[in-house]
Amino acid sequence: MSSASSVTTSARRHPATSRAAARPEPSSPSFAPGSHWAHLLGSVGSRNQNRRAGGGAADAAGAGGAGGAAGTVSAKTHQAAVDGFRALTARIGEFEPVRLYDAVEEGVPTVLVSLMASAFSTTTARMLSLLDISETTFRRKEEANEPFPAVAGHRVMGLLRVASALRRLLKESGDPKEVESFDLEGWVSEWIAQPQPELGGRPPAELLRNPEGQRVVEQLLERMRGGLPA
Repeated sequence: MSSASSVTTSARRHPATSRAAARPEPSSPSFAPGSHWAHLLGSVGSRNQNRRAGGGAADAAGAGGAGGAAGTVSAKTHQAAVDGFRALTARIGEFEPVRLYDAVEEGVPTVLVSLMASAFSTTTARMLSLLDISETTFRRKEEANEPFPAVAGHRVMGLLRVASALRRLLKESGDPKEVESFDLEGWVSEWIAQPQPELGGRPPAELLRNPEGQRVVEQLLERMRGGLPA
């Protein structure tokens, strides 16, 4: 099946209302005045302070049943992460390229991994695996409230740019109602890990390791425009 047709198939298989899984919300990062990330993230990272203390337990709870009060809280947590992720990718699409460069140079915060894991309804461990970032590096930087090393930061930004590009293409190509119901996070989470014929059988996540690979992935999305929901 071509990548283009798989987008349409995935859109039907993953309506936005079909996923109620929940993941831990990110902790509140601290940014210097005028920080690019303070603008990009807005209030996304300030909703609670419990990520470090409760990450493992929250991951386990999110994987469990959806009944009762816990299920209600989990659904709200997940939706808050989705809303935050979509706001972030919208701002990334509005940023000038030189400002995104400055943001990566400033240092990509670890809270983004927690945010993406929550929005994608997956575990932090799987998110780190997709990004090819070791859990040791993540935990060390998170506990020290330090940004990722440059190489890891480029990978995180690469994934955000892919999601931002898809968001833009959906708006340009799709019916507003269908675009609104399209599960962007679920589609990206699956597509990014699947081998693509156009990439020589490699998954897009593998190409996020450097800017050249990121451009290749973005160009592939452009070529897939015809297969996006219309």
